[in-house]
Amino acid sequence: GNDLVVQPDQKILVSAGHFNFSSGEFGLLLSRYLPNGTLDPTFGVGGQVFNGDIGGGGKLALQPDGRILVAAGGH
Repeated sequence: GNDLVVQPDQKILVSAGHFNFSSGEFGLLLSRYLPNGTLDPTFGVGGQVFNGDIGGGGKLALQPDGRILVAAGGH
């Protein structure tokens, strides 16, 4: 992963660059894990969100209202 942040509820967010073989895109993969280390099924699809419009991994930050900020490089 490129960055990791622990939310106040102890869920763990991880950003990483990822190649999606089905679409042929390289982009940002954001995963959220429960405190026990399993993917959080309430986040994205099966605990993960992929965005092919954002190149590579990114730095993560949490806003006070709980929103997730991702700063990522371009293509």
